[in-house]
Amino acid sequence: MAKQQRILGAKANEKKAQKITPNPRAIDGKDWEIKEDKHGGFINRNGDNPVMSVPLGESDRDFKIRLHERAHVLWTPEIETEKGRDIWVERGLEFDTVNAVEDSRIAKLMRNHDPEWRRIIDEVDTCDNDNWNALQRMLDTRRNADDNPEAYEAAKGRMPSYLDLGRQFAAFKGTHEEHKTRAMFEGKEMGDLIQLVDQLYDEHFSDLNPTFKNTLDFCESLEQNLRQKEQQKAQVMQGLIDAANAEREELEEYFPEKMLDCDDGEWDGEKMWQDMQIVHVPLTVPMPRGIRAKKKKNFTEGSTPNKMYRLLTDQKVFGRKINRKIDGGSILIDLSGSMSLSTEQVLAIMAQWPGVLMATYSGDGDENNVLRIIASKGKRAKDEELAFTFGGNEVDGPALKWLAKQKAPRVWISDGLVCASTEAPRMHLVRDCANTCKKAKIVRIDNVQELIG
Repeated sequence: MAKQQRILGAKANEKKAQKITPNPRAIDGKDWEIKEDKHGGFINRNGDNPVMSVPLGESDRDFKIRLHERAHVLWTPEIETEKGRDIWVERGLEFDTVNAVEDSRIAKLMRNHDPEWRRIIDEVDTCDNDNWNALQRMLDTRRNADDNPEAYEAAKGRMPSYLDLGRQFAAFKGTHEEHKTRAMFEGKEMGDLIQLVDQLYDEHFSDLNPTFKNTLDFCESLEQNLRQKEQQKAQVMQGLIDAANAEREELEEYFPEKMLDCDDGEWDGEKMWQDMQIVHVPLTVPMPRGIRAKKKKNFTEGSTPNKMYRLLTDQKVFGRKINRKIDGGSILIDLSGSMSLSTEQVLAIMAQWPGVLMATYSGDGDENNVLRIIASKGKRAKDEELAFTFGGNEVDGPALKWLAKQKAPRVWISDGLVCASTEAPRMHLVRDCANTCKKAKIVRIDNVQELIG
């Protein structure tokens, strides 16, 4: 205790022995006001009325904080510019950055000043929180990895900067909440910050007794680096946002909006869809001419004029229905539960495109994931085969890849609510289907009732 009082220039209060009051006046001759702060310490010179706020207890932690603040009185100058502002304000620096870096400089001076001070700095924790413990673990890992005791010892002296600059770095990022700061200490960004601090520390604090000017130069380099990194990160982030917006606009062409807000997490890429079987249903029913699509066409000659309103334009007042020439094409029909298509609706779809290749698909997520070819070359399957379903999707992707290989034009009749009983996040399924549709120029139609009238 006597040694502590001698180092601090403190005097014990005999009535309250647990209170130890530091005496910074012995250093600069000013009349300091001493305030008790059980959580930490700081000094405020405040012209002719300086204040020192520190713990006044007898613990090693309290002693270290008082020792540190006394060192600030001794080595941190009170510098104002001609305009009466602090010099770091004139240089456009943040106070928190200057405070953190100056703490690191003071720690180095203290470690070099007295072996006992060095022991106290290295052995006594002043931060009772998870961040400090995380930094200790990080440094232990680095020591084991590098097998360099000297580098480890040097890093321990920089821990005040690591800790405070970690908070300052979080402030630059706009995430100064405690839980986010704590998480950052465990992540790559904190590792990058430590690497940057180490580099600047060696550059600006290489002398045995660095000056306050070294602190300001250190801060200037640090803030430039941090702001540059944040600008680069902002540019990257904006690029990602622009790309995401562009992708969303593209996906909106193929899928309903609610599908674009589904889960989009990590995925190992092993299996996206269920395995699909292709079944060729017997096509035994001819497509009767009666259900073939008709097309209305107007002529200038005929037997009964029924378009008299065209007399003053193109004189094609004779209108009649003619058989539409079928050029072929391919249609894929989604028979999942959300579509709820009946046999009659499938027949009505056939009436719109008689003669094309037509297939349906559905699945149950187990062994029954099937694409069924129900019409081709003017023949179709029996009625009971047309709307046969296993109730789910499961194979939207493989079915679309089948459609992409068929004759154009290609039409996908579906509500776009793709899904599969795999580990793949749903947005991966959406992107896979959209890529196939884009490459193969597949058109999706979701309103079946409007389609068939």
